[in-house]
Amino acid sequence: MSGRLPNRPSVKRVPNTSNSLDSHELLKQELLRQDRDQAEGIGFNDGVSFTSTQGSNTASGPAVVISDNYGFDDTEVYCDSVYRDRTTDLTVGEVIWNLTRLNNNQEVSNIMEFRIGNFFFPKILTPTTSPEFFYFRKVYLEIAGLASQQVINGPNGQRFHFEFDVENLNSQAVILRPTKGWFYFPAPIYSLSSLQFRFMVPQTILGVNSMKRIPIPNDIVQVQSLITGGFGYNPIRFQILAPDNSNVLGLIGSLGAPGVAIFINNYNSNDPATNAAVNNPLGIFATNVIDATTFEIAGINANVVNAVFQATMYIPKNRIAFPFRMTSVRTRITNHMSAVHQ
Repeated sequence: MSGRLPNRPSVKRVPNTSNSLDSHELLKQELLRQDRDQAEGIGFNDGVSFTSTQGSNTASGPAVVISDNYGFDDTEVYCDSVYRDRTTDLTVGEVIWNLTRLNNNQEVSNIMEFRIGNFFFPKILTPTTSPEFFYFRKVYLEIAGLASQQVINGPNGQRFHFEFDVENLNSQAVILRPTKGWFYFPAPIYSLSSLQFRFMVPQTILGVNSMKRIPIPNDIVQVQSLITGGFGYNPIRFQILAPDNSNVLGLIGSLGAPGVAIFINNYNSNDPATNAAVNNPLGIFATNVIDATTFEIAGINANVVNAVFQATMYIPKNRIAFPFRMTSVRTRITNHMSAVHQ
């Protein structure tokens, strides 16, 4: 793409009025001036078809013909780890969302740009004898499975689309701030039905620079209360069943006052008072990690509970949630969305 817009009219600056530039209109005018790119099979000057077929997110169908009467529109979805696809494997830094479901059962097509902003990310805990996990203060995000080979190429064959600076927030989370909040695809992605995000950090092993996946702690796990001598503990103890992840709450030992906020649902023991305390809709605090899968909740006495009972636990500090925007080129004139598009 040319680095400048030839013959671009000047913008008259009028005091006390808005002189904001319409980024969609500028992009359209630039695309109209581009020569046909034979390598990609894309041309915008006189109308052309594009039918990218690489990757797992392609969809068969008629070619989309681009004419001079076209524009751009945005699709924005909210990616929340609570609603991730069940095929997600957090242990290897991967979070998958069904994009069609997020977008009211509609696929997103002809995508030419991704945008992402700041968001919270769970802090990855390490032993006190080791450096903190985000020592390099960088996180990289690859959006896998795209019908495009356009990426930022990193060392030793590593690939990513976004780079983030890591900002410490507290002992439970960090803030990820993109160094550049957009990624542009010169050849539009024909169709996309899922978002497969892979989070990575830099690592250096024997002088070789590379990246490693982030083991993301689960935000939703199955638990069961424990008993000793036929009755529950005081304070009540729970065991994490699945997924078995030792870092969902914290390192072994006291979690520090008041503890780690949790929400437990559907705990139905033989004691209504214990059930009400555990299922408190306002949430409760896990206060002590006994071992890799066992924790306590101070203030709840379960010594009248006479069996093991299961429940679901939600850990807010491990949630990953952010809006994600996709800009598509359309075979119709649009209003260019200048009011909402940065």
